[in-house]
Amino acid sequence: KRCPVLTNTTLSLSSTELSASGTWTSTSQNYPDVFYYYDSSDPYCNAFNYTVISHCADGFLPEAERILTCLDSKNWSNSLPSCYRKSCSAPPEIPNAYIDLQFNNSAASPWSYMDYVVYKTVPGYEFFYVPGSTDGLTEWRSVCLENASWAYIPTPERIYCKLSDQNLTAIANVTVLNLTGRRYQDNASLVCFNSTTHEFSLRNDELQFDITCMADKRWTDEIAGVWIAGCRIKMCPSPTIPTVPYQIVRESSNVSQNLAIITTVPPVTGAQTVFTELGVACLEGFWRPASAPAAIICQASKNWTSFEGCIRHACTEPPTVEHSIIGRNYSNLPEERFRLYDTTYYDSEPGYRFSVVERNWHFASCLWNSTSNTTYWTEVYRMELRKCSAPSVVTTTYTIPKWNSTTNIRLNQTKTVQLTVLPSNLSLDCFTWNNISCEEGHYEPNGIDSIQ
Repeated sequence: KRCPVLTNTTLSLSSTELSASGTWTSTSQNYPDVFYYYDSSDPYCNAFNYTVISHCADGFLPEAERILTCLDSKNWSNSLPSCYRKSCSAPPEIPNAYIDLQFNNSAASPWSYMDYVVYKTVPGYEFFYVPGSTDGLTEWRSVCLENASWAYIPTPERIYCKLSDQNLTAIANVTVLNLTGRRYQDNASLVCFNSTTHEFSLRNDELQFDITCMADKRWTDEIAGVWIAGCRIKMCPSPTIPTVPYQIVRESSNVSQNLAIITTVPPVTGAQTVFTELGVACLEGFWRPASAPAAIICQASKNWTSFEGCIRHACTEPPTVEHSIIGRNYSNLPEERFRLYDTTYYDSEPGYRFSVVERNWHFASCLWNSTSNTTYWTEVYRMELRKCSAPSVVTTTYTIPKWNSTTNIRLNQTKTVQLTVLPSNLSLDCFTWNNISCEEGHYEPNGIDSIQ
């Protein structure tokens, strides 16, 4: 006689496991729950009076073995074993983490073998499962094991900022102060290694950046990049060459311009590094007072030291011109009298004019002679008597009667008589007398025989 053949049984359970790459995967598979120990190759393994030993698999209860014997009734002597999963206590509380998800294979038996929970870390913390690694996981799954305990759960630790202390100290021209570490909530201060000569490249108004390792694994303002570019040497802008507005009077037109009065030695363009010293010199026509510095210096404030400026060379009094008077003066600086680029205007006396330009006014400007390094007045044209145009000829028209002897008819004849001026075809200087005479048969009733 034979009893029913006994075969091992399995239970389908879902579980989870961590791959070598740090990725969690969920799996569903059949786990053995009942084992029967006998020699399956024995043809009498289920024959009358044959004994089989059974027990529950690891993770299942009861743990005691059960002996089954095939009876004459062709039934096994004991009921077949029924295994159930071992129970775990409630999942442990983990500092700086919380249970985000829990999975029970059976709602009737919470926290049993192969059930699992998912922990998530609070911001700024991770599970570090590889010793010495600076990369962790924000999620960790723990399974109820066959020994009724929860699988290993690493204690969450503060995350690491991606920029290490070596990265920070490698930033150009930056000194790292008070660095407490590179993990979450660690702090450091960044300053230019020489605050006198250097400044932060992108935020030159800042003298120091106090940074903290934040929950996103970045330091304060790291994304904004305000300190990541490091420090650069301070620069003063290109020196501003002082200019003074002047009007220079020309014959064709007046020229108004800003005259540079200083040049740097050597001449430079573009920004200059802090503490650069440049000599200064006055341009032609100007001189530097003894109290003015001979150089300008780029200061730590990125400003140049001040320069008192140059002074225009003085001119002599404007020349006097016979038969003219000085009508007015033009001084670029009213408080100064007759300096470089100033102008004086001359007006002619009555009856005179300036030669060449042939008008009754002229000017002289004070300019600079670079050969003799002196000021001089431009030429004032000599005076000449004004010219009168040819005088108008006074004419008188008469009608003279005339008889035709043949027809005895009177014919009128017109005759024009003019005043003769000698010489009549020239323009003469003012104050020159011209003689006049009347034609025959006429006289000047007032006795005038000349005009001026």
